[in-house]
Amino acid sequence: MATTSKMLTYEEWLTLPEVEGVEEVVNGEICKMPPNKIIHADIVENLADLLKAQVDRRTASGW
Repeated sequence: MATTSKMLTYEEWLTLPEVEGVEEVVNGEICKMPPNKIIHADIVENLADLLKAQVDRRTASGW
């Protein structure tokens, strides 16, 4: 027998107790997100290094 769950608003989700891990409300349903893997952190770090190498710090000092 299939069950249907009540659609949850973002405001209702904010009132729920905190849980371990990361979750989102997507189309009214709570979706638990998997934890990041080390490969994700490596990719982000490599991308940041590539972007930093392209910035001329003398002209970007106004940031």
